[in-house]
Amino acid sequence: SALRVLIRKEEQILPLLNKGIEEIYVKGRRLFERLKSKYPDEKIVYAFNRIEDYSKDVINQSLISENGGLIFAKDKNIYSDVYLNITNSRALAFLSSLGVKRTGISLEISKSSLELMIENYKKNYYTNPTIEMVVYGHVDLMLSKYCPIAKVNGNKQKHCMECHLNKYELEDRLGVKFPLEGDDNCIMHIYNSRRLHLLEYLKEIKGLVGNVRLDFTIESKEEAEQIVDAYLSVYNEEYESLILDNV
Repeated sequence: SALRVLIRKEEQILPLLNKGIEEIYVKGRRLFERLKSKYPDEKIVYAFNRIEDYSKDVINQSLISENGGLIFAKDKNIYSDVYLNITNSRALAFLSSLGVKRTGISLEISKSSLELMIENYKKNYYTNPTIEMVVYGHVDLMLSKYCPIAKVNGNKQKHCMECHLNKYELEDRLGVKFPLEGDDNCIMHIYNSRRLHLLEYLKEIKGLVGNVRLDFTIESKEEAEQIVDAYLSVYNEEYESLILDNV
């Protein structure tokens, strides 16, 4: 069992150094190459974007987010992300038969469905499934090729990276604000206004799943540090009562 963290910004790796994080997933090829070179002692794994070209060279150890990456699982250490939406033991077994080494389970799975999936897997395949569950993060609500930030700013230049220079949000008619951020392929991610935040249930989840993951998106270095320290404390059973506000 292990705690892993996914990051999208260089500053987000700083609170993770020398803390016994099992692996650090990194989104963005350029950022991955830079951090891999800069921090050779950390276990850094490349995480494909939600929409990406799998025809280019696939790094041996990678987290894939769509079915196109599954063809590499026989020859490389491939892990599947939560967005493949796995909710049952047969789907788990299918990915395992393709060679997937660790499977992220659906963000929408209930506790009872999770328990049933693990129970059925053990009963039918005589072993524990190797699965991972995201327990913290601003989850994708929508992906869009249309970039509202570039439209509002009148920026016609592709890969302007304006969304990484400042914080932007989409506000609905009720005043609820949804964070906006583009990936390095200029696909706009609209994140949930509320974080998935399961610190209160972490001990129970660890007992069921073992492998848990924190997903950092818009968090600053300071926010990432507060969150990872809180989750590490509970994961290592140091401060079971430490709970963050889910805002």
